Amino acid sequence: MKKTLTALLCASNVVAASAATEGALEGQFSVSETQKVLFSQGNLQYQPSTKTWRFAEKQYNYYAWANDNISATYDGWIDLFGWGTGKKPTLTDKDNTKFAAFSDWGANAISNGGNKASQWRTLTKAEWNYLLEKRTNAAQLRGFAMIDGEVPENVEKNVEGLVILPDKWQLPSGLTFTPYDGTSYIEPTANKYTLEQWQQMEANGAVLLPSAHFRSGAKTDMVTSGNYWSASPSGTTSAAYLNWYDMLFPCTDKDSKTGKTVDSKSYRYLGNAVRLVQNIPPKSNNGAMSGKFSVSAAKKVFFSQGNLQYQATTKTWRFAENQWEYVGSANSNISATYDGWIDLFGWGTGKKPTLADASDAKYALYSEWGANAISNGGKKINQWRTLTKIEWNYLIEKRKNAAQLRGMAAVEGTYGLVILPDDWTLPEGLTFNASV
Repeated sequence: MKKTLTALLCASNVVAASAATEGALEGQFSVSETQKVLFSQGNLQYQPSTKTWRFAEKQYNYYAWANDNISATYDGWIDLFGWGTGKKPTLTDKDNTKFAAFSDWGANAISNGGNKASQWRTLTKAEWNYLLEKRTNAAQLRGFAMIDGEVPENVEKNVEGLVILPDKWQLPSGLTFTPYDGTSYIEPTANKYTLEQWQQMEANGAVLLPSAHFRSGAKTDMVTSGNYWSASPSGTTSAAYLNWYDMLFPCTDKDSKTGKTVDSKSYRYLGNAVRLVQNIPPKSNNGAMSGKFSVSAAKKVFFSQGNLQYQATTKTWRFAENQWEYVGSANSNISATYDGWIDLFGWGTGKKPTLADASDAKYALYSEWGANAISNGGKKINQWRTLTKIEWNYLIEKRKNAAQLRGMAAVEGTYGLVILPDDWTLPEGLTFNASV
């Protein structure tokens, strides 16, 4: 029985980090009242000779004048694109009618972004505007900055750009951040960071959109400006875009000087930067909690919204509606014909959830519970999995600040272990005593 009992203690399913694809940054950003996104790790890049898409290795990397080499046979990388050129990334024609149909760059397989089609997308004009102007505390979560000095693998030093902070932001100890109030010129040096300081900002979820210039035809204009496409057309020859010039930012829906609504738009043939995002599925769609938890030095996961449950008569799997809910003594009714729910399972009984034999030999082959389609967890097979012993140990004992991110608690009369996410912020007015 020892094998079975140990399995019961460890059978809480976790969705693997595939919910946050390779190439995504950690911070979560609201782009509407109901939708949050993850930003890609850097601007989009393309190598024509191999037809390869990738994200810049770092947020501050861009190619600037190297875009002058744009052609179908160029063996270097470009990162300034005409509007909607997901299928024709080297198109440089100055005839705006050649850019009439929008093809999202995110529909392509991004080599270091999951390498599967349609995992990423471009924000719309309305989403850029919501992110920068309308979400809670929007005016405090944006600002201009400079990374001072040389930066690795970049054509220019002293990288300037727009910083966008995640919904849940915590300023790293010892650093400052001056937000942009949307009414006046601001020196990028108002937020001047060394490379090491910026890495601390990024670790807490900060996004940097570098002032990567723009391209007209096959010539890059090196004026200090940031120009980022949206997925939204504007008339028949232009498209809406996010832009700033010389660190002045009146270019979302509200003009910072006049207060009037404006349409910030660019001719479609101009080559602007592209920063893709990935939707975070709502909890109701996939059953995942929002917090991220490190289970190894390189892997993070989301926990399911509650413990796994099974109804034998309908062969239905589901997650408990709330984390504190469990079946309890009703598990004694376990059988292949029981029409209630159970939530205690023998080890590896993903294919035989009602197996209750006391012989350990009957549990020799491990069958993953998460391989099943879970009714309120996405309804697709292989979306979930069980943590390994090593992962549980890393989560509880070895991740950064592990001893401060665990503790015992009672919720609605249910006692249990509380595990806090990596980027935990204690709600105001509450306390938490860690089990060190």
